[in-house]
Amino acid sequence: MGEEKKEVEYKDWVPTKTLLKAVVVDEGGSCLVLRRAKKDWDKRSEKWDINGGALDRKDVIVGSKPHQIALRREILEESGLEVKGIESVGYFNSGAKISINDGNIPICVIGFRCEVGGIKPEVYVSGEHTEFMWATKDEALTLDFGEDDGMCKAIIQKAFT
Repeated sequence: MGEEKKEVEYKDWVPTKTLLKAVVVDEGGSCLVLRRAKKDWDKRSEKWDINGGALDRKDVIVGSKPHQIALRREILEESGLEVKGIESVGYFNSGAKISINDGNIPICVIGFRCEVGGIKPEVYVSGEHTEFMWATKDEALTLDFGEDDGMCKAIIQKAFT
């Protein structure tokens, strides 16, 4: 009797989280930074941040531009601002996220520069953040972004080059 051969399913992909981070720039050249709300589970609690969020399945519609859909949604939710001129500034590494179902999931971060009309327009701060600041590039580069410090600063730097 021979051994039963088991068929193995081949996958050329792994579950991945796509995180979109955007530097929102006003007509005067200032960029929007937000302070994260205090949350016990958040390692970046009360640190500075730039707008962004994860790409969701509902953002991916055939013939659409999912990154633009997701960014517009996230920026509107987090700051009440409607952006224009969305431009990719690069890919950045943010390590992995631990998932109960899938173990370690790589996080792919795409950085963007988005423009907003006016100079220092009024910002609506969502429950995810407690305050905001319109900062120059140099001011933003001195802020503490917590664990994502290097990544956020690299995206800010690229958004102004």
